[in-house]
This record gives sequence, structure tokens and C-alpha cells, in this order.
Amino acid sequence: MRKRNVAILAIGLALASARANASPVLVGYPPNGGVVLGQAGSSGTGTGNIGAPDGTVGRANTYTNFNPIAGGYSDLWWGPNAIFGPLASNGGGGTSQGFTLSPFVPGNEAIFTGANNWTIQTAAGPVSAPVRVQLKTFDLAGVAINMVAAGSVPGLAGSLGVVLDVTPYLNTGFKADFVFQAQQANGTWVGVDQYFTNLDTQCVSPQGPSGCVIKSFNGAFWQEATNSEVPEPASLVLFGTGVLAIGRRVQTTRRRA
Repeated sequence: MRKRNVAILAIGLALASARANASPVLVGYPPNGGVVLGQAGSSGTGTGNIGAPDGTVGRANTYTNFNPIAGGYSDLWWGPNAIFGPLASNGGGGTSQGFTLSPFVPGNEAIFTGANNWTIQTAAGPVSAPVRVQLKTFDLAGVAINMVAAGSVPGLAGSLGVVLDVTPYLNTGFKADFVFQAQQANGTWVGVDQYFTNLDTQCVSPQGPSGCVIKSFNGAFWQEATNSEVPEPASLVLFGTGVLAIGRRVQTTRRRA
């Protein structure tokens, strides 16, 4: 009976060790097993625009129909891993840059700011403004769900500082809203397309402002494989055998004493 208890203890310790050492792996988009991506603009129709004129929801991405069984994972995270822009093209001038996470408190909103002002060439001369990207996360019913600092997830690397634990929403899916914004002289934030349209620039595009102000938001997935939580059978046998041997040695010592 004692031998059996020692063996169970050995397996339990091995499993705990494996779970503690497992790390999420960056798989990008889509996650293994697939996902259905839906995109909408701030009006709820169309493809959406990440520099929307109203400056609220530039684009709403919905992620549904996850398949963790086919994907071979038990836990899944989502978050931004690359943000660039805005860049005015076709003679409008402008600068492009990456964005970094502003001070973050766990919640459903994260702000990413450009290191430098966005500079635009106009007929009256260059104009510059601070720029940021606003990201919010919700369930499909519109209820806020919180992101966490990426550093709080052991082993997760390659994000821009925040991730959403998707695991509780694998059956239902989730939504991520994001928009590029520029700060006006009065301190209010508006969509970068609206900001650009209000200026006298030389940019002309069939797509309107969205064709002049180029920007990019990339979201990625990190997953923890199902089998990464369970050590190989051989490892369990060796570990269990070692503990059993220790148990036998302790028993022998006691008998001799």
C-alpha cells in the first residue's frame, strides 16, 4: 500500500512540474485548428476602418469557432504583436512608426502610443500631432473582458505587453475593437483619417483618407499544447521508480534500526 501511495505521489509531482514548466508558443494567426474571423466598422456594417472618422471603434474583430481538439492545445491567448502607422502616402508626407504600451492596469482597455508625433506635410507647412492606438476587448454580448500584462503569463513572449486569456471563451468567442487616433489641438482624440481629412494635404486616393493614411494592427495567438502539460511516459516511469527506490531504502533503514 505504501509503494502505491509513493508512486501516486511521484506522478503527481511530475505532472505539477510539467505544468509549471510549460510555456505558451506564438503561433500567429490563425491558431492551430482554425478560427472564424469577422470584421465590422463602427457602424456595424462593412469591412471597418482602423482610422474611423468617429474616433471610437475603428474596427471590430470577432473571433469564433475555435477548435482546441484539432489544434492540440489546452490554453489560448490573444494579443497585439505589431502595430505600425500612421503613414500618409501619395504626396501627403508623414511618418510611420511602431507603438508601445502605455502604463497598463488590468482591464479591458489598453493604449499604445507612438514614440514621436505624426508629422504631415500640408499646403501651409508641416503639422504634427501625438498618435495612439486604443484597444478594447469584449465577449460577444458586449460585456467587457479583461486583458492582463503579458509578463504575468509565464513563458509568453513576443506580444506588445498585453494579452487576453481566450481559454474561457473558446466555446463562444470574443471581440477586439481597435482604432488609430490623433490628438487635436483642443486635446480631444479623433480617428487619424478624420484628422488627416481636416488638413489641406496633397494626398488623393480612390479609397479616400483610408487610402492615404496607411496603418497596420496585427493580432496573434499564443497556445499551450495539450501534451505539453503531461510528461512522456518514460519520464514518469523513471521519476516514479526513483521515488520508489528511495521509499524502499527508507523502509530498509528503519528495519535495520
